[in-house]
Amino acid sequence: MIIAVEQTTWDLIGQLGVWLVGFPLLIGILVTYIAAQVIVERRENQRLAGRWGLAAKSRTSDE
Repeated sequence: MIIAVEQTTWDLIGQLGVWLVGFPLLIGILVTYIAAQVIVERRENQRLAGRWGLAAKSRTSDE
């Protein structure tokens, strides 16, 4: 009986660790990765828009 109680206690601690620490940590890492990718993509789009976008067209038409 004592072994069964001890095993369920460790199971509970393990499940709490997974649900309260593991999954939120994984989600936080994924959200951070996605945010970094969005920032990099936006900078690249702005760089390309400056070279070929409306700003570049207005620069060449003004000259």
